[in-house]
Amino acid sequence: MLLQVALPDFDPLSRAEATRLQYTGSMKPTKFITTLAITMFALTACNNGQQPANTETAEDAAPETQEVKSLEHGTYQAQPSNGATVTLELPATDDEVLASIEQYRDTVQATEPVTYVTVDLDNREGTGDLSIDLSVFDGAGNQYEFHSLDQYTDEIRPSTDYAADEPVTVLADGTEMPAREGTRLTNETSDLLEEYTGYASQGARETTVHVYQGDNLPDQFTRVAITERTDTGSGQQIEAHPTQK
Repeated sequence: MLLQVALPDFDPLSRAEATRLQYTGSMKPTKFITTLAITMFALTACNNGQQPANTETAEDAAPETQEVKSLEHGTYQAQPSNGATVTLELPATDDEVLASIEQYRDTVQATEPVTYVTVDLDNREGTGDLSIDLSVFDGAGNQYEFHSLDQYTDEIRPSTDYAADEPVTVLADGTEMPAREGTRLTNETSDLLEEYTGYASQGARETTVHVYQGDNLPDQFTRVAITERTDTGSGQQIEAHPTQK
């Protein structure tokens, strides 16, 4: 359908320049519809159902996780700040070294389970005396503390009550015996601690035994560390690492 566009009363030149426009039956300009269709087709072809690049959000991004190292039973070494070398057998496997300790535990009726670590304190290149404590950590955050043998024997050694009418010695499990028997056990304690002093003097190399009061040391853990005690400082933690097999 053709439509003459009527213009307001302008000058003759403007009226002469009036244009005949062709319309579709819906009264929409054909030229506009064609242009719009081409534009929409181009947009559809560009998108084609695909997501724009770099649309990953913070919620979609996978969080970075730090790998937790797994350590096992075996031999570990640490280097204290005084220049010594500490070698640990975790847990102890030398039955000959542990035999005298177990015999003493039987004598004083110490029945609670324990776990041992043998420690080689090589202080030949060290400055000052050296002793240590040992800590083991597992993946759940539990901490297993190993203390020197003299600290352990302080808890299980017999105690003698001389204030009683008849002095008696009391063992770790509460058993009582005459005080004269207690004197013998006190001497055995001293002999044991003399064999495993718990420290190494400057220039010396000693084997010591550390004790954890329990038998639940896991097969795998995440960290092993010693706490050094030297003439120049105390309380510094040093990482212990597995030795090369």
